[in-house]
Amino acid sequence: MTEHKSRILWTVLVVLWSAGVLYGSLAPQDGMPAAGWFGRIPHFDKIVHFGFYAGEVFLAMHLVPARGWAKWALLAGIVALSGAIEVAQELWFGRSGDLADFAANCTGALAGMALWVAMRRRPASSRQRPWPHDDAGGFGPGVPTP
Repeated sequence: MTEHKSRILWTVLVVLWSAGVLYGSLAPQDGMPAAGWFGRIPHFDKIVHFGFYAGEVFLAMHLVPARGWAKWALLAGIVALSGAIEVAQELWFGRSGDLADFAANCTGALAGMALWVAMRRRPASSRQRPWPHDDAGGFGPGVPTP
């Protein structure tokens, strides 16, 4: 995939994920689907917050340069946005803003960045096609193509 197409793909994914996060965060509580049996999982709400922001940061990190200050500014911006959303929920959207939700958001954002860093640091050999196919079209080292 070309770099331009890859950038478009990441941009679309970030926009769709962000729209889902904003809807899930700001929609009226009575408009949200029932949690069903997930509601029985202790602190499921915090797990959702963690996942929202881990995904947000992981996806968005693909749009900034790997070196320099931009990735830190992006992380800080997403964390600040999550805090603003918690305040907005309390003040204007008839929902309860929660410091524990903000903590889950921040933890998820840090986890998303850690995942992005870990994936960027993988050795090049682990990013190649796995056995049984080698780059020459064979079935592994020393195994000729039938």
